Amino acid sequence: MTEQSSSDFFMVKSKSNLATQYLLDAVLSEKNERPFLKLMMRAMKDAGCAVKPKVHIVIEKCNAFHGYGGFDSSNNEIVLCEDKFGSIAWSEPKQVMDTILTHELIHAFDHCRANVDFYNNPRHSMCSEIRAAALSGQCTISKKPGAAVLGGIKKYHQRCVKTQAMNSFKALHSNWSEKDSKNLLDSLFSICYYDTEPFDRIPLTNKQAFFSYKAYISRNRYHV
Repeated sequence: MTEQSSSDFFMVKSKSNLATQYLLDAVLSEKNERPFLKLMMRAMKDAGCAVKPKVHIVIEKCNAFHGYGGFDSSNNEIVLCEDKFGSIAWSEPKQVMDTILTHELIHAFDHCRANVDFYNNPRHSMCSEIRAAALSGQCTISKKPGAAVLGGIKKYHQRCVKTQAMNSFKALHSNWSEKDSKNLLDSLFSICYYDTEPFDRIPLTNKQAFFSYKAYISRNRYHV
């Protein structure tokens, strides 16, 4: 069966939702205080795929898509779903936007550095979903501190990454069975989970992401 293309998920561009645009602008203006986002924006630039928000980030009404956004590799665009952002609990909208942007930037980075085929190569897609869940901050211990403490931080993070990666993969490859998806996840998990580029570690907290950013900008300092 043919995999779904990006056009199946995103409708023709609509007029930007002002609330979502305001939220996006606010988070981008604070990127220096957001280490996950700051590192990915810098890494994209260094990889030769600099992100211009007015060109590469669009706000649309989404069709048949259950997430907050996605990366449309055919147009090199991060798509934010205005209808989904309208339902966010307004106690943490900036954090949600920060995490979604970082998640999609990791997909964009993978596409930039390795020409990942998200729609026609399930192995590429699953690996990138594992990396995006592990490196975007969506599974940091601050999200569920109780579960992290009780189950162990590393085990909690890996369980969370597996759950998030599976959900994202199934959203894009709905024709795959649960069993086959899990087998693919398990076969790729270790190699993709520990592929932390451009981070120098798996960032479990904002503080670790900050240290990773510092390490990133220093990595070529002494090279001629």
